[in-house]
Amino acid sequence: MGATFSCCQKLVPNLDTFCMENFLLPSDAISSPSLPKLEINCSPHLVTWLQEQFVSLAFTTYQTNRLFFIGCNEQGRVAAHERLFDKPMGMYASNNSIHVSTRYQIWRFENLLAAGESYQQSDCLYIPRTAYTTGDLNVHDVVLDDAENLIFVNTDFSCLATISNDYSFVPLWQPPFISKLAAEDRCHLNGLAMRDGKPRYVTACSSTDTAAGWRNHRVKGGVVIDVQSNDIIATGLSMPHSPRWYNGKLWLLNSGTGEFGYIESGKFVPLTFCPGFGRGLAFWGKYAVVGLSKLRSRPFSGLALETRLANEGKFPQCGLMIIDITNGEIVHWLQLSGVVEELFDVVVLPGVRQPQALGFQSEEIERLVTFPGSGGIVTTKPTAKRPSVGDMAPVAGLPRQLWEGTQDSGLSNASRLNGGNPRTALAPQHSALKYQRVYHLNPSSLADYEAFTFPSLRQRWQTQPQRGELLGTSATVAGEMVAFAVAEMLPEQTAELISLFVTPEYQQQGIATKLLQYLETALVAEGCSQIRVVYQPKESSAMALTPLLQRLGWQKLIAGTDGLERSLKLLTVSPPVDGNESARSQFEQGKQLAQQGELKAAVASFTKAIRLQPDYIAAYNQLGNALQGLGQIEGAIAAYQKLLTINPNVAQAHCNLGSIWQMQGKTQEAIAAYQRAIQLQPNFAVAYLNLGRLYANQQSWLEAKQCLQQAVRLQPESVAAYYNLGNVLGQIGQIEKAIACLHHALKHQPDFVDTWHSLGCLWMAQGDMDKAQTCFQQVVTLQPDYPQVHGNLGYVLQVQGQLTAALENYNHALELNPDATNIFYQREHLRLSLCDWEDYDQRLQTLQQRLQTHLQDDNAHPLLPLIIHSFPVPMDFHKAIARHWARRVAKSIQPYKHLCAFTPPPAPAPKLRLGYISADFRQHAVGTLIHQIFAYHDRSAFEIYAYSLVDASDEFTEKIQAGCDQFVDLSRLSTPAAAARIHRDGIHILIDLAGYTTFSRPEILALQPAPIQIQYLGYPGTMGAEFIQYILADSWLIPAELAPHYSEKLLELPHAFVASSITITDQPLTRADFGLPTDAFVFCCFNRSDKFDPEVFASWMRILQQVPNSVLWLIETTPDVSYTLRDMAQQQGIAPTRLVFTPRLPLAEYLAAYRLADLFLDTFVYNAGATGIHALFAGLPLITRPGKAFVARMGASICAAAGLDLLICDSSAAYEQKAVHLATHPDELAKIRLILRLHHDDLPLFQPQQWITHLETALWQIWGKTQKQ
Repeated sequence: MGATFSCCQKLVPNLDTFCMENFLLPSDAISSPSLPKLEINCSPHLVTWLQEQFVSLAFTTYQTNRLFFIGCNEQGRVAAHERLFDKPMGMYASNNSIHVSTRYQIWRFENLLAAGESYQQSDCLYIPRTAYTTGDLNVHDVVLDDAENLIFVNTDFSCLATISNDYSFVPLWQPPFISKLAAEDRCHLNGLAMRDGKPRYVTACSSTDTAAGWRNHRVKGGVVIDVQSNDIIATGLSMPHSPRWYNGKLWLLNSGTGEFGYIESGKFVPLTFCPGFGRGLAFWGKYAVVGLSKLRSRPFSGLALETRLANEGKFPQCGLMIIDITNGEIVHWLQLSGVVEELFDVVVLPGVRQPQALGFQSEEIERLVTFPGSGGIVTTKPTAKRPSVGDMAPVAGLPRQLWEGTQDSGLSNASRLNGGNPRTALAPQHSALKYQRVYHLNPSSLADYEAFTFPSLRQRWQTQPQRGELLGTSATVAGEMVAFAVAEMLPEQTAELISLFVTPEYQQQGIATKLLQYLETALVAEGCSQIRVVYQPKESSAMALTPLLQRLGWQKLIAGTDGLERSLKLLTVSPPVDGNESARSQFEQGKQLAQQGELKAAVASFTKAIRLQPDYIAAYNQLGNALQGLGQIEGAIAAYQKLLTINPNVAQAHCNLGSIWQMQGKTQEAIAAYQRAIQLQPNFAVAYLNLGRLYANQQSWLEAKQCLQQAVRLQPESVAAYYNLGNVLGQIGQIEKAIACLHHALKHQPDFVDTWHSLGCLWMAQGDMDKAQTCFQQVVTLQPDYPQVHGNLGYVLQVQGQLTAALENYNHALELNPDATNIFYQREHLRLSLCDWEDYDQRLQTLQQRLQTHLQDDNAHPLLPLIIHSFPVPMDFHKAIARHWARRVAKSIQPYKHLCAFTPPPAPAPKLRLGYISADFRQHAVGTLIHQIFAYHDRSAFEIYAYSLVDASDEFTEKIQAGCDQFVDLSRLSTPAAAARIHRDGIHILIDLAGYTTFSRPEILALQPAPIQIQYLGYPGTMGAEFIQYILADSWLIPAELAPHYSEKLLELPHAFVASSITITDQPLTRADFGLPTDAFVFCCFNRSDKFDPEVFASWMRILQQVPNSVLWLIETTPDVSYTLRDMAQQQGIAPTRLVFTPRLPLAEYLAAYRLADLFLDTFVYNAGATGIHALFAGLPLITRPGKAFVARMGASICAAAGLDLLICDSSAAYEQKAVHLATHPDELAKIRLILRLHHDDLPLFQPQQWITHLETALWQIWGKTQKQ
């Protein structure tokens, strides 16, 4: 039963209410005497909220055995619906299903309706599809995990459990303080919160281990337990219920105090006082829906809630409250009074306007079925109520004497069928009329439909046997039959119409015409080629049946020698004959022309159709479509708007206008149009798809996700919906789900190039370059002229070391799109890696010009900030490119800002919580330098947290983990979830070791999970981001005169760089192993080739010229690069053999190899970082020439930290002179090497403990400044 009710103003005594009468209880549930009425009141704008949010609510009350649904109906009023089940409690909603726990079963309800289908004005009809019999376990919360496994809180046995085919339940987990599995409700375990698809937190009323021991600890014995760690993370609660992990916080109801809030740092933080015992909690957007119960029994007595209500002179409430979680305000409410006094659980049903459910008492559950290809609900046996006017009542449209004179065995009473114009429109209350086939008909089953047969089939079977299979069609309204037609299928593909009836109150509305059309179509599907009818000629036949048959194209009546009249029709399915035939002919011609691409001719046909029938809505719509296809946008707008003046409720026209507004950049108008289309047609998948695309273009990712998920639900085969949803999920960091969506799209359209490209980009973001390459190459195969894919394929090949192939793809991409500065930028960087310096200065000038233009457009494609460091460009470019990237990051997290408005953590008491975040807690340049520092932190003053952005582990990871108090893997968490985790840990200062490097996630830091955020080491330059407050450096890296080029404040240490100890192989290595001459002076540079440039290479060649018996030892990038460098050396007078190349080595061998060299020659534009520190660690001196950029000053900072200030040169000439001098004065060089070897442990660079002490002092200083501010 459904019901509606009026809303009332808050605190107004005369409430506008409605009463829901008792329902009959299911026969297999319980029996009960007559119950009092139920009264429901709601806040005045609840219905508006439901409409705007496009949600409905469902809640349970075990006290009265009811499952309620709250939605809004077509009249814009709140609609309620209830069904009775035995002790319903926990609920879980997922997609099209709901799970509900009852006394001894857990039911799974499924939505019976197909996309776009409705039933009794409801757009969602839940049927109890599957039941799991568990026995009476007092099941509370129920959930599905990420693998769709059903998990529930088994309260009686104090455990989490799952279902089983072999047992009543299988226990999964028990609190650590519970000593046995017994049905004794020892702690009243009641609530379960999922996190990342896994059970994570539970609530219990106590931590007792005795039968019903919790009852004596109701006031403040409640606890929250972490399922993964078995730790009790919060205590002192009063009967806590309904824990839910949402937006990075653990929310719950502290039911005994009447408070809704969250757990932070082990404490319950109340947000809102609710005047009732809270049970049931659900979230939607920025809102929480809280269920409230009255205090009616002993378990509720003696609680703080009871005392507070009494002190405030208030009475406990039963109902729902909707709370804005950003400020704790109660914005809407629903109040129940009368029979219902307690609720248990509540869920939000997204994308549902007016839900219903089938119960066990009514006939509906017997007769409503679906099956593959049914296209929606089929009523196998429609309800056949006897016509209300009785057998002998007069029939509208006929004189009484004619009616009375036609009570015989023929079809002469055909005036009962239609009686009037078939084009007469159905009354509004009959708009739910549905035509369908009725199955399983025989003389026995037709007895139930006798009141709907004319002539009487019961009399027919008494005089003649059934000759063939019976086929019936019915017209129903809200599941109740109003018309019925039966044909008997005979041999030779013939059928005979033997019964046709329409109830009197539905006559004169064209129902008989459409019912016969439906019957004819069904007969054609069964192979019948003709249908006939035989009846007694009566005056009434001429008035009703004869015109009906003529309209449907039957042959002229023929009188037989037996006194009966006959007619037949050769069956071909034809469209209804409604409307102006000439107009329809023009309309159909226009549709055909449009399909053939003849849009101008189609416009002419649609225009003619409209001239013939000025209110032809479909023609206006098609005209608008054709004009839009011709680019005549104003004409298309006029057509749609004219259509809407005829009927303003045509959803398709609103959607079409929305697409035009969107194309014209009128975003708000487009959104309004799509929303209106959805309001008119809640199952309008295309409108959801278009609106989702629009939101995605605006980077409103959450809104886009909701719309596109609804589009997918409504059109599961829509490639466009899955493609766009995959892109949106990728943008918000839900990579696995995004990949699944794109695979689903490709399953249905394997040649969809955009999907292949998006999938490749996701794999590229994940670092799986092989899969990315496969996807991009598939795009190239399908569409060779796709410019962006060549750019991305070039990048993938570059990362894989296939530099020549990468260059070919970049060149091809620029041929297709010469203005693509982002690809030009990538290509120029690749040419540096290839040591292609042809026209170097001119190319550099061109690059700067293009960058200046590109950076003026905030919407231009972002440029990887790390690449700019390889070019000798003015400092302004470093900051500008970083800011351009930072703005993109900040924009991408805007949808989460209101959800992640983090409050500062409590002040250190006494420890300051310090977090490090990185993708490189492993064998990586960063990991090798810092793996020891964490253990040196002062544990009396600091707690150390490490947050890893990748799921990887090696010996360096293990050392870092051992040095931290907490090591947390964020790799599988979304951006807001990761930020929320950091905030929940109470981090005061967060040090980012990733910046804008591979696998970094600056979006997490953009949500500001910590009040102070510092960048260090991983990214060598300014991040240009407001969310980074400090950069850790020293006076060499950022002297005062260069500080304005950094957006961050400088956190200055004596020395910025530090080195951890690394094992160097003890395997003996010789120069001969690497092709080095044994007696030569070996200069080396193990920097990447993209750090080389013509200036530094020319300096190297001049050094080699001045040190005859010397070689330059380099790491080989590719054989082609080695050949290029040797060729350029020869051009500068150096024998090619004096350049020696070595492939990349394992770390331990690479460090040992340094001991074979004599002097490390640093690069100019981009110095050695970790590479230089490793050289010094191995005892190899390094000579450097600082520039202005951060990367050009790293060598100087490193040398200073190693006590080698004398190796810092202020010019290229000094650099060359110093290198030559040391090469030709071996004693001086030996002294430097001796310092590195004998005083290694005394040098600041190799003192991680001292470095940490300096860092901690600086951190306390900036924390103090922040607190004062």
